[in-house]
Amino acid sequence: MKLLIIGREKPTSTMVSFLDAFKSYFEKVYYTSWSNINIDLLNGQSNVFSKSKELLGFDALFALPRKKAIDFTTSLTSVFEMNKKYVCFPSDAITLCNDLFLLFFTLNTSEVPILKTYYATNGQVLKARLNAEEMKLPVVIRPKIGQEIIINNRESINTIIDALETLDQPLIVQELKNKEKVTILSIGTSFFAEQNGEKYDLLNEQKNIVYKIRRLLNIELIEINAYIDGNSLIIYDVLQVPHFRNFFSCYGEETIMRTLCKHIRDSADIFYEKNPLMKMLNIIKKNKNDT
Repeated sequence: MKLLIIGREKPTSTMVSFLDAFKSYFEKVYYTSWSNINIDLLNGQSNVFSKSKELLGFDALFALPRKKAIDFTTSLTSVFEMNKKYVCFPSDAITLCNDLFLLFFTLNTSEVPILKTYYATNGQVLKARLNAEEMKLPVVIRPKIGQEIIINNRESINTIIDALETLDQPLIVQELKNKEKVTILSIGTSFFAEQNGEKYDLLNEQKNIVYKIRRLLNIELIEINAYIDGNSLIIYDVLQVPHFRNFFSCYGEETIMRTLCKHIRDSADIFYEKNPLMKMLNIIKKNKNDT
């Protein structure tokens, strides 16, 4: 089975380690950057190339949906899905997680505990609500583009909001909690959780919340930042691109990498076992390309 990995122009040290680890689980591993990919559509056919190398011949796609290339990631992933290939990050999950309000709306509708969340169409609307004390401080402001900003006191409201006005975009605002946080990495059936650089043992109720989020988002690899609320969790953030390195010190780099590589290989195998016709077509296509 052949694995295609797409990432930055220059792979990070973590990605280089993953590339080496993947070679123990896949017969062929190929890495390319977003800037090298071309997609052509013509006469009902889709063609994906990287420096003249045809990429739809790969069986599995591992394309990290980073913000700067989110639209292209969604398009590329959709092409692979339409060609019945296994993808680690489904296009519908990428789309949902990229819309922060829709993400929290989905979680809230399904009764997943979240921070109290507001949608402000612009900075002036937010300023009016904050000055009217409709929101309880501290709050985090999460623009679609740019860094998050935390407002801890009312004296800083006008200055911060006036600066945000230049962005001219809707804002997601959430009331923060005075509770301990935990960061969770979920890969398949495996959980890795850390709190202040130490291992954290998740309770069954907390694991069930993570499972529920994954089912809702149709994704099996995810990082979740949450407040600890007794035996439960209050979700603060959901990341499609986990910070794997943050878990290395607690669980070991080899353990994390082995878990991820094995999960992707096993998931791809199961995908093709459920689609035997596509598996046969891919074999025929591979043999044709090799001749």
